[in-house]
Amino acid sequence: MNILLNSPDLLRKQENDIAPTDKLMINLLLGVAWFLFGVAVFVWVALDPEKNSEAHGLNMYFVGGGAIALALYNTVRWWLSRPRPEIDWMGREFPPRKPPRVEEYNPDLDFSKGAGEPEAGIQDKGESQK
Repeated sequence: MNILLNSPDLLRKQENDIAPTDKLMINLLLGVAWFLFGVAVFVWVALDPEKNSEAHGLNMYFVGGGAIALALYNTVRWWLSRPRPEIDWMGREFPPRKPPRVEEYNPDLDFSKGAGEPEAGIQDKGESQK
């Protein structure tokens, strides 16, 4: 009985059972957490601006602003990655999404390979002076 519960197929199925909406909620939760942190930093600075505006040379306004920026980033990621409904509120169907454009491999544009030997028309500076 224990062998069946620990089989690789069962474990793989359990890992893939996470709903896509659960994966998307992490962006919303991170957005809320960053927003609360940013607001807390701004409130902390506002309580005593002379004492709390700089902590060890770090301007706390930038920390709060960065947290608010991360909150906005995560919220936008959550908003744009939500599943799109198939029909709108009037019952009209949306056009299907276009698949991503895949460009064919062009070896002339592959700059990841080494330069190799110089072409015949190109000479080294040392060779041209000989």
